[in-house]
Amino acid sequence: MTVEEKTRVIEKAVLFSTPETLEKLFDDIGAVDNMNRALGLACHFRGVEWVKVLVKNGAVFKEGKKGVYNGIHFDNPNGVSYYDYQKDFSFSLLDPKFWIKVMTQKWKGEEGIARDSISAFGKVIDSISEEERLECVRYFIELNDSSVCNLQDLLYYAIVHCDYKVVELLRKKGLTIPQVAVDILINGYKANMEGDFWFYTFNLSDMTVQELMWIISELSKDLESGKLITSNYYFIYSIIYEFSEEPWVFDYILSHFDNKKINKKKAMELIISMEKPGLLVVCEKHGWLKMPRKRDEMIKFASDNNKTECTAWLLDFKKRTADLKAEQEKAEKKLMRELNADPNSITELKKLWAYEKRSEGGIVLTRYKGKHTKVIVPEKIGKDIVREIGEYAFSPDAKRLTKEQAGLRLNITKIVLPETVEVIGKYAFCECEKLSSVNIPKAVRVLDDNVFFRCFNLISVNIPNGVGSIGENTFYACKKLSEINIPSSVTEIGTNAFSGCVKLTSAVLSEGITKIRNGCFSSCENLKKVAIPPTVKEIGTLAFWGCSELEEITIPEGVCEIGEKVFADCPKLRSVILPKSVKLIKNSVLKGEGTKNIFSEWFVSECKDLTVTVPADSYAEEYCKSNNINYIIMEEEK
Repeated sequence: MTVEEKTRVIEKAVLFSTPETLEKLFDDIGAVDNMNRALGLACHFRGVEWVKVLVKNGAVFKEGKKGVYNGIHFDNPNGVSYYDYQKDFSFSLLDPKFWIKVMTQKWKGEEGIARDSISAFGKVIDSISEEERLECVRYFIELNDSSVCNLQDLLYYAIVHCDYKVVELLRKKGLTIPQVAVDILINGYKANMEGDFWFYTFNLSDMTVQELMWIISELSKDLESGKLITSNYYFIYSIIYEFSEEPWVFDYILSHFDNKKINKKKAMELIISMEKPGLLVVCEKHGWLKMPRKRDEMIKFASDNNKTECTAWLLDFKKRTADLKAEQEKAEKKLMRELNADPNSITELKKLWAYEKRSEGGIVLTRYKGKHTKVIVPEKIGKDIVREIGEYAFSPDAKRLTKEQAGLRLNITKIVLPETVEVIGKYAFCECEKLSSVNIPKAVRVLDDNVFFRCFNLISVNIPNGVGSIGENTFYACKKLSEINIPSSVTEIGTNAFSGCVKLTSAVLSEGITKIRNGCFSSCENLKKVAIPPTVKEIGTLAFWGCSELEEITIPEGVCEIGEKVFADCPKLRSVILPKSVKLIKNSVLKGEGTKNIFSEWFVSECKDLTVTVPADSYAEEYCKSNNINYIIMEEEK
């Protein structure tokens, strides 16, 4: 029997057989690896005798080697399927009014079933009585084996779902909630923590105010003195949404939780969108509106969205609290300071740039904050010289940008870098779609990965002699780049470096380059001429794929290896010279479709008029013969 078949047999036996029959079944089919859901079913629908048989034969609540497999379910006329809702099936020990809905699932939008029963194999099965369920809890408490049932986790689940009797049993044994839950309650969820704990902490949709307050009180018992439960926007959103008619709940949370991680602006916008001025009273109490700028932003938001009640309340709040004369004087002083400010002062430059000091001296500009479409980068900020443009410094794809900020970056057309810049970081100008002009300072030694990725309007770039390498995707999809001169200092060009440069007509590679990497000039639809230097030893896969205007190319003596599909989809290619030095040419393979040589590919145009010139008795000649490629023998030099 397969693992899935064994699982189905055991789960069916739990629901429809006696403990004795279940025990005998294990003797017949041997060990079963994934019984956590079966154990949950026994706790919920059968009782402690079935539980004991399963535990004796290796059943545990948590997935792992003994975890339930995705996709296992019972087929039945009622369309109900068991499924592995979470990692720990000990939730089945809780009151069924909370958890029966996660033991079964209706497909195709059918109505759910009663919470105190399930339907499987055409039969309705009722959950066991409360006393029988609590007897199962007592069994696991006495067993006290965390590999089978983690009692601390169970306590946590019982608290957050208000199963008072299970909590009472576990508290009598002196149990506390697990440390990981304590850490998440205090610090908020982080990627290296178990997210289930935070996810189930406050499931407010079916919760009463009394239940919420009991949960907060019970969880707080296990926190260190003086520590507060942290809240986040999702939690505050739920509080605002579920308890909007009871502002005191919102007030209680703001008073008794750590609220540093709340996005107050978004929370107030939600309140306004719901037309709940009573909750704005709470915001006022906690100082959320004390800043005139924030207050006026909310007035504008309410007015723009036609929220008349909240608009009226906010205007009244402004009338009650604002010192309009003082605010006007302050605004005028600020305006005069800005008008008289030196544009090169540190104060003014900080408005445009975020930056960090480098350990090796100078500073790196990490973020452009201005609104200009033509940007002149300063040589200095204060006494510190600008040495580096950081990753994503101008890119609209940078993290934590607002929609407006990303839009401003998309409209940048020109950037002038100072000659002090030595490093341009990855993605520095990535997706700056309207950028047409940027200079590369002479001190730059590396053009890093994706620097000009998808700068569609970039017309020309002068790569100074001194740049040693061009990274992956550096000029990818620069659709208006018509020519590129690669200086002799460049020894390495990365994968897809010029891929998708559809207006590029010629490329001159400098001596010193040893490898043309995968996809380097792929989809350069107008590339007609390429000069490959004799230092090149290898031409990578897809290097010139899709160069539909390429007519001829000479592979110089010295090239040893040519990758798959190098000249595929080059329909105008008529003449290729392959040298004697070539020792390996890779064909591409598609399962069930055979192989294709370097001049052809599935579903694209082939090089129909191609003639390959090869040395006599060479690997290149043998390759052409074996792949039915039209060729001629190279004339020997006299």
